[in-house]
Amino acid sequence: MITIARRTLPALAPVAPEVVSPRTAAHLREVVRFLALHQPTLRMTNGARSRTAAHVARTAQALAPLIRLLPFPADDVTRGEYALQVNEIARLHGTAWDGDEDQDGNSPAIPSVPGFPGPRTSPEPYPAGPAPIPGARPSQAMPAPCEPCYGQGGETVISNAGRGRIRKTFVRCEVCKGKGAV
Repeated sequence: MITIARRTLPALAPVAPEVVSPRTAAHLREVVRFLALHQPTLRMTNGARSRTAAHVARTAQALAPLIRLLPFPADDVTRGEYALQVNEIARLHGTAWDGDEDQDGNSPAIPSVPGFPGPRTSPEPYPAGPAPIPGARPSQAMPAPCEPCYGQGGETVISNAGRGRIRKTFVRCEVCKGKGAV
């Protein structure tokens, strides 16, 4: 029996260690880590069991042995409690998760390179000082729009072309000579 927060959960039957590949054992550890770090207080369902296994395994070939090892969740078990149960199975195979890695899980994904500087530990000012702020531009006077064409430079005229056809033509404004401004 496993006791978690004043609740007693049934102990799981151990799976023989010799039938589990190292890859599947590593996937068990990743399932535990995922469930412990992502919403551990939610209720664990069979659908969440399948989705988590598929998320961790990523291929059908790796998913089949992993899903066989994961027990069906009991009623009213949270994801965190289920993670503890699966961690016991992972412990039998030598890959238990101890929870000591970074909370963001980026440690293996972003390795540190020897000789390459890491992130700053203290805020440092910009080496050349603050970037200069450009002065105000001289105001450029906008020309007034032409009133007869409303700044369009002319107007579109629709005329009858015969036999049910119409013709659209653009007629240039005589006041602004097609510029749209006076």
